[in-house]
Amino acid sequence: MNKIKVIKTFLIILIIVFVSLISTPGLGGIELSKTPAYQVCYQLILTAKGYDVWKLQTSEIMPFRAHFEFYDGCNTAICTAIGAGSFWYPTNVWLTIVGCYL
Repeated sequence: MNKIKVIKTFLIILIIVFVSLISTPGLGGIELSKTPAYQVCYQLILTAKGYDVWKLQTSEIMPFRAHFEFYDGCNTAICTAIGAGSFWYPTNVWLTIVGCYL
């Protein structure tokens, strides 16, 4: 009887870990540009003037927080967003605006 309880507990924990890995963007095979967190930050970054097209350099996505760094060849733009599911909003944007001699 006790072994059955242990097996049930183990299976429940295994299912929870599996579902959390699948639901995390990047680990579950979800394309980063399709995630709502990326879309919110990218739309905000598009409003910043740069020397070229803003391209994603690095990203870090956690369950309720996302961090993206964009680069246009001269300047860096960093956006942090918080949220869950499809409801995300940017909380912090940081830009380096430097003169660039091309």
